[in-house]
Amino acid sequence: MGLRKLVTSWDFLAAASAFLVAATVAPDWLPNGLVKDFYGLGTAVLAIVFSVFFAALTIIMSSTDDQFVEFLEEEQGYTKIVATFRFTLLILFAALLSSLLLYVYTSFRLDASVKYQSKSLLSKLAEDPARRC
Repeated sequence: MGLRKLVTSWDFLAAASAFLVAATVAPDWLPNGLVKDFYGLGTAVLAIVFSVFFAALTIIMSSTDDQFVEFLEEEQGYTKIVATFRFTLLILFAALLSSLLLYVYTSFRLDASVKYQSKSLLSKLAEDPARRC
């Protein structure tokens, strides 16, 4: 799957549009309790989707019907399907790890009595707005 095809797909464009709307509407500083809940929800959803994709890839790769694999491989369909599943699994795994790390980071910040987190966390690690000069 080419990068151009990935970026111009409808689901990627829908997700990017939703992200841009949310980033525009969100305030500059978000309560850490709310952000922690969002990260927890994201981690739970990504864990379920990752496990479903992993099970589907396992089923496809363990197909014992050689005629089915040969049929799909006539135009390299089987290879493309497996490559697409592997790519998707890598992206899902990276997203799952990052959401888990952000959840832990936010938990530590809550324990340190930091009440807010910047919506631009990935561009700079947020500092407490009360401590800003």
